[in-house]
Amino acid sequence: MKNKIVVAALKLFLLRGYKYVSLVEVAGEVGITKGGIYHYFENKERLLQASVQHLFEHVKLRFINLFSADKSLRETFQAILVGRAIECYVEEMTGVSCEQVSAADEISFRLEIMQHFPHLCERFERDQQEICHALKARLEQAMQAGDMRTDLAADSLATFCWAALNGQKALPGFFCELKTRQQTYETLCSLLALK
Repeated sequence: MKNKIVVAALKLFLLRGYKYVSLVEVAGEVGITKGGIYHYFENKERLLQASVQHLFEHVKLRFINLFSADKSLRETFQAILVGRAIECYVEEMTGVSCEQVSAADEISFRLEIMQHFPHLCERFERDQQEICHALKARLEQAMQAGDMRTDLAADSLATFCWAALNGQKALPGFFCELKTRQQTYETLCSLLALK
């Protein structure tokens, strides 16, 4: 039940923002009473923390799994950039599609988290570093296998690629077109001389 509450709250927080979601609404989404939520969480803030940590952990693990999979780096970038693997994963987990969350809503939600829960921002930063480290390891593996350019520093390249992959979230309106995502993917593969 606790996980259902966390996912239901996350869904509502993503759609409407933290301050516009009540515990009664979360309870209704799960089919329990507000008191049922208090059995697991002492207040709405703790529920938000659990929801955001749930999202961070699952997205981090999904990225790390993608970078450590048996697929080629080209296939991995295609899954992330063109196929929107992460967005699809979040939609599968929460039932919220990226089309349902406007850029303004997402920014507002992030600002609420940053303002009220700075430790979650620190957690997010650590997760980003872990993902970037996994990407660096995957790039080094591709370099050693001769699957891409070897004249680039893996640290810098991982940072550059991670910024490109995150561009989808920073510029959602720009990346909603499949053609744009495909061109970005092809350009990244060309720059890296990916086989």
